[in-house]
Amino acid sequence: MNNLWLPLMLTALSALPALICLIILKIRRYPMNIIWFFVFLLGGALAIIPSALLQGLFPPFDASGVFQRRDLIVRIWTQIALTEEAGKFLLLLPLILLMFHAEKGLEPAGEITEMNDKLRIARAGAAGFIAGLGFAIIETATYSGANFSIALLRAFTAAPLHAACGARVGQAVALLRHNPVQAVIRFITAVLIHGIYDFMVLSAGMPIVFPVALIAAVLFLALRQIARPSELVDGVAAENQ
Repeated sequence: MNNLWLPLMLTALSALPALICLIILKIRRYPMNIIWFFVFLLGGALAIIPSALLQGLFPPFDASGVFQRRDLIVRIWTQIALTEEAGKFLLLLPLILLMFHAEKGLEPAGEITEMNDKLRIARAGAAGFIAGLGFAIIETATYSGANFSIALLRAFTAAPLHAACGARVGQAVALLRHNPVQAVIRFITAVLIHGIYDFMVLSAGMPIVFPVALIAAVLFLALRQIARPSELVDGVAAENQ
């Protein structure tokens, strides 16, 4: 029975931030249809598939699950962080472009203006944020058989980590056409943040305060970057007049 309740408890804990996010979006009247919320949440959950396929290109970890020190950094930033953020990117790219195409009413006609560009980046960041929450729900369930303390830590921190990194990946999608350099920078920083977190969690003796502080910082920054569309929508409307 304990083997059944543990994954259910961890999954429920990781799903709670998605519910909170949905409530906040509705209260703040965020410019994103609820249907798109669930599309990106499901897309993030499905992103686990391309991520797993990419991870399959690397040699497996040893049976004990213990990293050799010389392989730790390389494997964390390539086999884990890079593949997972790449998986999100592969799912977010068509979904965000489809959202922009379906909701052209939020954009002024003709050339993209500076105000409208900021709106697109903010909304794409929100889409990536939501997708990250979906990714975390599935990933956390897979860690139920791992060390209990690590699994519990991930249950509380995986959702904000993947959401914050997903926001950067979503912004990379929005920037890809008009500012590819910035797009690459957003994606690389998502991988770096993800890798630093995993390194902290997997390093024996690392105080829990460090990964928690990292998550708090990147989550705060992500929320600041995506929480502006109310004013931006007004600005785009003014430009259309």
